Amino acid sequence: MQQISSTDSRYIELGKRLLVQIRALGHEIADPAERQIYAQMAYDIGDRILEITGKYYPVRLELLDSPSDDVATSGKTVIADQVQLKAFPTTNVEYPLTIDTLDLLAALPLDTIPNVAPLPPGSRMPLSRNPLFVGREADLKALAAALKGDATATIGPVATVSGMGGIGKSNLATEFVHRYGQFFAGGVFWLSFAEPANVPTEIAACGGPEGMNLSDFESLTQENQVGRVRQAWQSPIPRLLVLDNCEDETLLTAWRPASGGCRVLVTSRRQSWSRSLGVTSLHLGVLQRAQSIALLWKYRPDLRDTDADAITATLGDLPLALHLAGSYLEVYAGDADFGDPAVFLHELQNTRLLTHPALRGEDVTPSPTNHILHVGKTIALSYERLQVDDQVDALAITLLARAACLAPNEPIPRGLLLATLELHKDDRDSARHATKALSRLVALGLLEVEEGGALRLHTLLVAFVQQTVVDIAAQTAVARAVRNTAARINKDDYP
Repeated sequence: MQQISSTDSRYIELGKRLLVQIRALGHEIADPAERQIYAQMAYDIGDRILEITGKYYPVRLELLDSPSDDVATSGKTVIADQVQLKAFPTTNVEYPLTIDTLDLLAALPLDTIPNVAPLPPGSRMPLSRNPLFVGREADLKALAAALKGDATATIGPVATVSGMGGIGKSNLATEFVHRYGQFFAGGVFWLSFAEPANVPTEIAACGGPEGMNLSDFESLTQENQVGRVRQAWQSPIPRLLVLDNCEDETLLTAWRPASGGCRVLVTSRRQSWSRSLGVTSLHLGVLQRAQSIALLWKYRPDLRDTDADAITATLGDLPLALHLAGSYLEVYAGDADFGDPAVFLHELQNTRLLTHPALRGEDVTPSPTNHILHVGKTIALSYERLQVDDQVDALAITLLARAACLAPNEPIPRGLLLATLELHKDDRDSARHATKALSRLVALGLLEVEEGGALRLHTLLVAFVQQTVVDIAAQTAVARAVRNTAARINKDDYP
């Protein structure tokens, strides 16, 4: 803890004494408006003490059965003379102020995964926990370590969960909230950033009756409501903000708290973030095969190991596709034809994969995260952000088409993929644009970057590109690039 100055020490001592007096006065007040004045004083003093010491002095004005009609005006005068009240959003939420809020955060475990528990009062979490959630233990622990951070820091840490559409980013964030949210005394606040224009509405909702329930909140304009919420979020109280589907660095920069105790968890398809943002990035991969099979068994416990393994392999262990396949098999479990796993697998392997009714979201159970239940449309959300009339985006589409000609789910050497463009070795501008095009694909979650720099294209992304992108030169260009690269490394006795 930082050394407390003599001035701050005097404030703490006076503040504690005043809080005792405020408590005593509060027990004598019948008028709700008068009681709110005292509550404001108490919270203001407590917040100032928290800023100094990192500890919230325990105080709460209790409702009384038989309050007196007399108000100790002399006591009010003493308080007004000695405490310079500041404008600070008052919340009607009863926080557990008898608990040291930083000690609560300090109790957040890093080596074990806590049980599911209720969220702190005042939280805004629209999503229930998914009872079919499987695996991701290492990812949950990594997020816990990143978001716990240093309790004495002047700004809370930011962690991003990235990956292609359907990989389970929001599902992981939801699981984290329902297990670890209990350790953030100021509450948990889930905000959809999918539509940037709606972000102010999302933030304002956090201050209303379904969130922090800030006083006189409903009478404010939305702009002032947003300001009140953001001001509250800059207090030192630990809170967890989840920015779901935040794809733009400028959005994160504009809306993350500039200071205070908030921790920020971002879900995004974007794999790389500017170092200037100071974020900790967690790239989410597909489920491990054993976890994929366990997920299918939750829908159809009667699946044989071999059938479950073959279905998960065909779907590339992508959680969204597994949810759709499992739901489909569950719906038709009593049908000898449509519910037969062998027939289902045959259909997946012998038709255009993404056109199967299961992967189009037909006859499935609801989405636990309220996202699109359609693999092709989920991928299209990223692909459709590429503009064919933009030079870099046009190159990105070409590179994507050529990556789809290579083996799916296997590492693609970066140099090999760039070689498929057959650029002149002295054309520096085109080479630079091609590099930017690769980065664009990674930012959209259409290509994954592995440790060491190799690239990877998921099986279902390959299927999407092959049925969406027309590039008659792709196969020939890829074949030439592979031959030339093989000849070069053999000639050079590589490695």
